[in-house]
Amino acid sequence: MDGKQVKHDINADWVLGHEYFQIKETSRERDADGRSIYEAIIYITFNQSTNQYDCLWLDNTSTAGLSNGIIAHAGKEPNKLALVFKFNEHFYFHTTLKYKPSQNSWTWLMTSDDNGKKETFANAIMQKVE
Repeated sequence: MDGKQVKHDINADWVLGHEYFQIKETSRERDADGRSIYEAIIYITFNQSTNQYDCLWLDNTSTAGLSNGIIAHAGKEPNKLALVFKFNEHFYFHTTLKYKPSQNSWTWLMTSDDNGKKETFANAIMQKVE
């Protein structure tokens, strides 16, 4: 992630009457005060009127998550969630989750698109740990 090897813990569950899927992500890496370096709470829901998924991503890299108006959207595809966050007319951030049933795992690819220049930010595998 961002050029570094990292381990994050992911907890996910349906919340608010099974209307939203909540993902909590926490890095195992700690700062000098013992706090997690990265934390996020992510909400995903299916919007019936637009036939697409909507996603609100809140994390500790910014306090603008509730005020910037950026909601990611993704079309409905089997075993895939390709979220696109539009920051402005020239900058997009893509977060694509793909489920691999044969391995019972997910791939998580994050890329930026700055005026057509694409760069991978993260390429991860998520597996359930018993």
